[in-house]
Amino acid sequence: MPGLNIRYLGDTARLPYGTKSPQTVVRYAGGCVRKLLERGALSGLVVACNTASAHSLGPLRQLVDLPVYGVIEPSAHVAVQTTKSGRIGVLATEGTVQSGRYQEVIRKMRPDVWVEMKSAPLLVPLAEEGYQSGPVVDAVLTDHLSGFLGSGIDTLVLGCTHYPMLETAIDAWFRSQGQEVTIVDSACAVAEWVRDRLNPETTAGRGNLEIMVTDAAARFQKIAERFLGEPVALDCVNLTHGAPASG
Repeated sequence: MPGLNIRYLGDTARLPYGTKSPQTVVRYAGGCVRKLLERGALSGLVVACNTASAHSLGPLRQLVDLPVYGVIEPSAHVAVQTTKSGRIGVLATEGTVQSGRYQEVIRKMRPDVWVEMKSAPLLVPLAEEGYQSGPVVDAVLTDHLSGFLGSGIDTLVLGCTHYPMLETAIDAWFRSQGQEVTIVDSACAVAEWVRDRLNPETTAGRGNLEIMVTDAAARFQKIAERFLGEPVALDCVNLTHGAPASG
């Protein structure tokens, strides 16, 4: 949807959300949404974080009169449509794993599916530091993925929007173990989910991308350009006082 105007807020001052309590995640997510709305009206809200999606969708839908999309339901939908064996793996943060939301959503869609959840705490720092291959990545993947071997999964959900930076390495690791899995990217899944629910007439042409962060703007800019493959401009904002911060 190249014509869609996107206003993005990355809560860099308080990440990672994956290690926070559900109550804290709900409070943080609410503050982020209020900041987004200060900049003007929105036609929809994407909670582009699996942990925040697991804990805060209900409270956010009560907070705003907008369509609110999480990343778990779209990812689960793709995984259920993809699996042939009926055995799905989900790689996620600790918070997402503990929430049990993937199992709950997948089994509502297809009760016969078996779901194996694994946390992967080291993949986010690898992605942010630009490690996509090499001995360090191989060692971390062996530690985080070995539990899936012999499980019979044929589909793996990357249940954190950082993990697709390592998708090629994850696929290669499974192949090196003689196990072939189809990988579901939660970011792509939610993008397609939102596209199918928006008016296509509003997404023609070239839209604007407005990026805000709550801390470490220079570091985020470097990471964002690595993810997007193009230069980006951004503002650093203060969630507490509502005024733009310097830097």
